[in-house]
Amino acid sequence: MYNRRGTTSCQGWVEMLTVFLITMLIFLVPLYYLEALPWQKEPEPDKFFCRSGVNCYLAGEKDYQAGNYEDAARLLVSGCELNYPASCVLRGRMALEGKADTASPVQALYYFRKGCQKRDPASCHLLADTYYRHFRDRPKGMDMVRWAWPRACELGSPEGCLGYAGFLAETAKSKQEINAALALLDRTCSLAGQGELCEMAGKMRKKILGMTPGKADSAKKPPEQKAAPAPVPEDPEKLREACSQEDTAACLRLGAYYEHDERLLTDKRREQAMEVYGKLCQKRDPRGCQEFRRLKNALGR
Repeated sequence: MYNRRGTTSCQGWVEMLTVFLITMLIFLVPLYYLEALPWQKEPEPDKFFCRSGVNCYLAGEKDYQAGNYEDAARLLVSGCELNYPASCVLRGRMALEGKADTASPVQALYYFRKGCQKRDPASCHLLADTYYRHFRDRPKGMDMVRWAWPRACELGSPEGCLGYAGFLAETAKSKQEINAALALLDRTCSLAGQGELCEMAGKMRKKILGMTPGKADSAKKPPEQKAAPAPVPEDPEKLREACSQEDTAACLRLGAYYEHDERLLTDKRREQAMEVYGKLCQKRDPRGCQEFRRLKNALGR
């Protein structure tokens, strides 16, 4: 026999539980599929949050190329503060050009100085060039020029060597300074190869010798004699070894060597140069990317 009272009590609890579960299913299942629920939404990523200077630079450069200068400026500032010199360079250029805000050489100096402190050759060159163009009459303006341009040249910037050579030629007061300027022109060609910068160095050499007859040792050459060709870079084996040890300047010079080595066929030497520049570009080196794109365009790719 069954206890009638106990049987009724048990059935009541089962019925209550069944009703409760059905009620939950009726109300919660539709709610689960409602996209408006806050816990169903994924948070939108913050466009201006980047964890590394490289990411900030890449995003900022993309906005810069698209003409979104205000967004690019914010990202590049973050990249510069995260100690990525390429961000400092591009943000400084934007300040000079007046993109995203009013043109401000003073603001540009801040970004170029920050990049130069990280031993970036392009930043040091632009720092010296900005001081020379806008602040050479200010106190210590010329002192900064004399500090930043030699630093840029030492770090492997052909533009820095060319700029410093022109500065020395303009302010030269002795034969030694003239000869130093001519030596810097040789280094310009050694770093840049026989390209546009080397052609500019050749024109500057003729101008220097024309303005200062008899002062430089090389001025003893007959006027009709052509300037000596750019010196060939150091032993390629040494350059390859230095490049394998993350020496950016050596990699650039190795690329220039491959590009202008007359013993190699034109297409083959360009391919070798592109390989060197491409590896630099993969490491986010601005100069490497610039040379890689130049050769890529020259090959029509």
